[in-house]
Amino acid sequence: MNNGNMNNSVKSTLEESLSAFHLYERHDSLSIKGGRRKSINYHKDTGPGATKFYLEIYDNKCRILRIQIEEDRQGKGLGRQLYLCIENFCKRIGLSEIRLTPTYEAEEFWKKMGFVEIGKYESVKNLV
Repeated sequence: MNNGNMNNSVKSTLEESLSAFHLYERHDSLSIKGGRRKSINYHKDTGPGATKFYLEIYDNKCRILRIQIEEDRQGKGLGRQLYLCIENFCKRIGLSEIRLTPTYEAEEFWKKMGFVEIGKYESVKNLV
């Protein structure tokens, strides 16, 4: 499968995962770039639940570079819902783990989501 077709397949799978969690509408911005190392950017700038996330997929892993929930939407379960959507997507495309660098403010959240600290600035959740 060439990179264009693979990116379309990954995009379609992510759209399905976001839709299952009621987080995706056709006007939302979702882009996937790259070959073996993919960059995924998602923006929902309008309506309830304005959110953004940036992921990188490489070596059968996903790195969450950023998840942003607008301040007025925080504390309502949207971050958890968005993370579970990302985890579901990663499992569906066969990734083995998710990594991230948690901010001090979000450390407890990521522990609740099952992440384990493996270094001073690194946390991981195994999916297999």
